[in-house]
Amino acid sequence: MDAIVSRQIRTMTSTLQQQCGYALGILCAEDIASTGPGHSNDAGTFDYPVLHAPVGGLRTSEIPGKTPPGSDVLAAVNEEARRLEAAGVKAIIGNCTQLGFFQNQVAKAVRIPVALSCLLQLPLALFSLGAIMLDALCCTGLQKALCGYLALFRTRP
Repeated sequence: MDAIVSRQIRTMTSTLQQQCGYALGILCAEDIASTGPGHSNDAGTFDYPVLHAPVGGLRTSEIPGKTPPGSDVLAAVNEEARRLEAAGVKAIIGNCTQLGFFQNQVAKAVRIPVALSCLLQLPLALFSLGAIMLDALCCTGLQKALCGYLALFRTRP
């Protein structure tokens, strides 16, 4: 009887170990603090385990246009992304919109899905809303800025 129970416990534990782990990895800029529930840095935001990976030296105030492809910051971002992948996360996101500037480089550095910026959803919104969205962008004067930002996400062969 004890052998049967022991085998069942081992089987259950083995199954749980396969199912557990981190579903999501989050690359974190050093200067972004949680603003409460709903923010990717807040522990209560997700109903499943996430693994936060602070990127040393990455400050959002220094990202736009100041991080050439060979920079130390990009190397640190890619290194943390590879660590998350090695830890078994299923996908990687960023804790700040500006991390989108690293989208293409990080996506090439790992073999799991990467979505570093919520602005990756903009093409879907543009296609879904069509002329309404374009009119709104023109009216707010954001069109040029957003088009420039979206150009960073274009996949290049």
